[in-house]
Amino acid sequence: MRQFITDVVKGLTSLIYPTQCLGCYKGGSSLCDDCALYWTYQPSIVQKIPFPIYAIAPYSIEVSRVVLLAKENGNVQAQSMLATAIAQLLASATPQNFKECFLVPIPSKRSSIRRRGEKFLIPILSEVTKIMSSKSETHYSVAEILEIQRSVRDQSGLTSKERVANMKSAYRVKLPVKSEKNFAANPVIIVDDVITTGSTMASAYRALKERNLTVIAGAAACASPARIPIR
Repeated sequence: MRQFITDVVKGLTSLIYPTQCLGCYKGGSSLCDDCALYWTYQPSIVQKIPFPIYAIAPYSIEVSRVVLLAKENGNVQAQSMLATAIAQLLASATPQNFKECFLVPIPSKRSSIRRRGEKFLIPILSEVTKIMSSKSETHYSVAEILEIQRSVRDQSGLTSKERVANMKSAYRVKLPVKSEKNFAANPVIIVDDVITTGSTMASAYRALKERNLTVIAGAAACASPARIPIR
């Protein structure tokens, strides 16, 4: 009886709120076949600054909608898609001989955190660590050690040169003294949702390098089409 009621509720919900694609809004499934293609690319190195940055999906209107749903709306399905993509990247970005690796997210501005109600990358990376725990011998943990130390402008609309200037010395590392040895002994992967020019990750890298941390790679779920040509 309980299962029957559950099925009825699901049926009524689908009538009132029909399933639609997260990327193009077509009805039928949460991700249509056309939009799914964007997320089937193999992990590739899209930039070296000087560490390799890996990404999967080419940034498009359809991909951007998924990213925004995860970022601004906390959509669980969209978050799961980004987590799956980032988990695929880690397999390529992490050498097999590492027993432990820290995932360091690019921090959000305080105003963004207040608006969204959370640090949007944290639930995504929490899911990533769960995925990797069953797929890799490397133990991944999320380390929120980067923080914004000065005001930065919104990157959208800025030129490549303006982005570099905007992100210069934007971050600092907040690392407890008792944790320094552990961080110094294990590699770091910087994680963000999107990479465009690489200026954000480059700034994060410099901050981490100043504290003698070893950055082995960067990982972003998607990158500008100029870096991953659309097939």
